[in-house]
Amino acid sequence: MKKIVSFASAIVLGLTVAACGGSDEAAEDAAAPADDAAAAAADAPSGLTELPVGVAEMTKADGSKSTVTISADGAYEMQPAEGLAEAGIASVADGKLCFDPSGDAGATCWTASAPGEDGSYTATSDGGDTVTISPQADAAM
Repeated sequence: MKKIVSFASAIVLGLTVAACGGSDEAAEDAAAPADDAAAAAADAPSGLTELPVGVAEMTKADGSKSTVTISADGAYEMQPAEGLAEAGIASVADGKLCFDPSGDAGATCWTASAPGEDGSYTATSDGGDTVTISPQADAAM
């Protein structure tokens, strides 16, 4: 269950980093011409300031994949390709995306790298697990 929470956390963190940037520079970069947008995203800091909303695919080191959906109210659902789905509440704390599943497992928080040109990034849990997050094109951020 803890690993499932970790995966969901990583996805959410990635959505947040890709969507928010987390600084005044990111807000200035949003006003930049389209040609500069990709360069600005690559330079965005990983510290999150608001919850990412949308859908992303998470890939673990072993190649297994899950889909994570975060709603505007903070509810999240993680659906692995195989196994049980997980649901709970996502939040941002100290610039990290945290997932707190229903039950007594406790929250897992993730730190994201800067997104690549395609919007994907890596996220590392406080416990050292690393996943690749790929926001879905149809995801609302």
